[in-house]
Amino acid sequence: MTTNRDRYIMALYYAYGRSDAQQQAGERVSVGAIPFAEWYAARYDEMLNGSASFCPSVQDGWDTYRRSLAS
Repeated sequence: MTTNRDRYIMALYYAYGRSDAQQQAGERVSVGAIPFAEWYAARYDEMLNGSASFCPSVQDGWDTYRRSLAS
């Protein structure tokens, strides 16, 4: 079974990978890895406690979180 800690680490790993790719492409890094991982772990908690019916994949969560910062 996946734990919240596992989800947090997975989100951190994904976000740092995206940040590295942005830096290598010469882009400004606009999303912090730690705030994203905390946000994603909170979505997973909501799913576990029944207040949400699903938890998005890390990739979908990344896109949702990134768009939420732009608005």
